[in-house]
Amino acid sequence: MLRAVSATLYGRRGFYVALLLLPPLLWLGIVYLGSLFALLMQSFYAIDEFTARIVPEFTLATYGQLLSHPANVDIILRTLAMAIAVTLAAAVIAFPVANYMARYASGRMKAFFGNYGMFIRAYTYIRMMGPDGLRAVSENAVLNANYLKALVSPHYKLAVERTCMHEFVVHGDIAGTDVIALDVSKRLIDYGHHPPTNYFPLIVHDALMIEPTETESKKTLDDFADVLVKIKGEAQQEPELLHDAPHITPVYRLDEATAARNPRLCYKG
Repeated sequence: MLRAVSATLYGRRGFYVALLLLPPLLWLGIVYLGSLFALLMQSFYAIDEFTARIVPEFTLATYGQLLSHPANVDIILRTLAMAIAVTLAAAVIAFPVANYMARYASGRMKAFFGNYGMFIRAYTYIRMMGPDGLRAVSENAVLNANYLKALVSPHYKLAVERTCMHEFVVHGDIAGTDVIALDVSKRLIDYGHHPPTNYFPLIVHDALMIEPTETESKKTLDDFADVLVKIKGEAQQEPELLHDAPHITPVYRLDEATAARNPRLCYKG
């Protein structure tokens, strides 16, 4: 049944694209534009001066009051000027540059332009947080990393014995066993934790680079450390449990070396 539906949609690309676009277009047309239209209609309604309730009677008095204040007029003009400036900048600069990057740029030129989407997200985050917010999240990230390092270091050998910044590196191989960093990371998945970065930096043997962010709670950090200690015990008593991990995912451990050397980039059903 599913295969027949898939084959039908594959043969009718236009219908398939229409089905994909229908939900967002409905949301845009009904929820977003509908709400704006409702607000526009209500802006022509009168307001009872005694109860301050909206009365469904057509009037332009609201707009008269709005435009009678110089401050409101100044805000409207500034908003229009900003909108016009942004639109012109996008039309004259942004769109041509984006078109060139997508269609023609290659090699060093594409690298020069960089990932502008990343720059926009980073700039937006900086503007949202502000100086005080950025300092606070940085301090919390450093605090979380050093707290977790203190919990983990008695059980996993540190690559560098010193106070860390927002991350620290330990050796993932368990002494006296054949368990390696990859086994530890895969076993973390069974406990519901995202594995840390494996084998980086390259100068550290069996490296696990642990980088808790500023958003992690103390409870999460404690649980993560407890799981690492438990995994070390499993490695010493039942190493095959780690070699076969993860056990709860739809796809188990992949042959990453073969996937890298013989990539299959197109799906063949």
